[in-house]
Amino acid sequence: MRSSIGLIALVLCLFGLAAAGQEPGPAKGTIFSSDLVAWTQMQAPQPAQQQQQTKAQVTPPVQPQHSESQPQKFAGTIQKDGESYVLRTSDKWFYDLDDQDKAEPYENQKVGVVGTLNPAGDLIHVQEIQPAK
Repeated sequence: MRSSIGLIALVLCLFGLAAAGQEPGPAKGTIFSSDLVAWTQMQAPQPAQQQQQTKAQVTPPVQPQHSESQPQKFAGTIQKDGESYVLRTSDKWFYDLDDQDKAEPYENQKVGVVGTLNPAGDLIHVQEIQPAK
C-alpha cells in the first residue's frame, strides 16, 4: 500500500510539472559530474577545462600563411592590371608582383610563382616564375 501511494505521488508530481511546461530534473545551471569529464578510450578521464588547457598548450599556435621567411608557390595567370602585372589566382583574388620584368614574358599565361608574401598579404616578392604544366 505504501509503495502505491509513493508511486501515485510521483506520478502526480511529474504530471504537475508537465502541465506547468517544465521538465523534471535539476534547475538550469546545475552541473552533473559527467559534464565535467571529457575523455576518450585512449586517455584517462580529466576535467574538461584541464583537458582544454592541455590541448591548447600542446597545439602550436596557428601560423599565418603570409610569411616572408618561407618561399611559397602560387598558381594563377599573369595579367596586366593598369600599368603593372599581377598574378590572378581566381575571379576575385590577385597578388601584386614586385618583379615586373620577370612577369612580363608570361602575360596571359598560367604560371607557378615561387616567392614570399609580404605581411599584408597582397604582394609577392618573386623569386621565380615558371609556366604551368
